Amino acid sequence: MRSTSVLGTDDGLRLELGRDTSIIGEVMEIGKAVDYLVYEVQMSGAELIAFMRRFHLDPALEKDVKPENNYKVTSYDW
Repeated sequence: MRSTSVLGTDDGLRLELGRDTSIIGEVMEIGKAVDYLVYEVQMSGAELIAFMRRFHLDPALEKDVKPENNYKVTSYDW
């Protein structure tokens, strides 16, 4: 199972960013391993919005992201 999800540490927002392997690879590159095939990275909302735009994700995903809040992005690659 491959997927990337977002959890708002300040606001509880939950998003699914999909199964795109380029997104998973980026999280693996910039994040840290928390398990054998699970990687996480912390981002501000502004960083998360830029990250989603870099991968041309649906702009509707951005609507509830607050630039000043913090988010945990987790990728699973099993």
